[in-house]
Amino acid sequence: MTRASIIVAVVAAAPSLAAVGCHDQPTQVVLVVDSDLLVPADVTSFSVTVAPGPFEPPPDAFLTSAPIGAFPISVGIVSQGQTPSFSFVARLLDEHDPTKALIVLSKTVTDVRFVPEQTLMLLLDLPRSCACQGTSCPLPGDPVCDKITRPALVPFDPALAPATETAPRFAAEGSPQ
Repeated sequence: MTRASIIVAVVAAAPSLAAVGCHDQPTQVVLVVDSDLLVPADVTSFSVTVAPGPFEPPPDAFLTSAPIGAFPISVGIVSQGQTPSFSFVARLLDEHDPTKALIVLSKTVTDVRFVPEQTLMLLLDLPRSCACQGTSCPLPGDPVCDKITRPALVPFDPALAPATETAPRFAAEGSPQ
């Protein structure tokens, strides 16, 4: 895995996504995560692990989590032109006990395709029905909870990719408004 292939930035904390790359418009996918789980009662933070290419990230790759205030949340994945696709694992966590983060819900998405010089959006719902109950998580076979391969992307809509108090909302071309 090479880190130079893609850049992951929480849209809420990345005011310069447009500055990445050498094109007028960045090649990126904005991941918009929504859930019916309650913040902070059910979940307190979010993490995403991204790998270039069509295969899921290794199981030991786990990035630091970021606290969430409400759903939906947005994360920008920017191509550096070295891979046509990426894969990721999105996790909702309960970190009420700072010494022990519990994975409440995990979803793997593979082979998300970049479209050169376009900003597209992947809407990812992480429903309560897919949440783990203690150490028991849903078994494979439920299409709502199962891994997604080559998901459908939609045109970027800044109304669906929320800004937060700490960051600007992004325009379709990736520059702050």
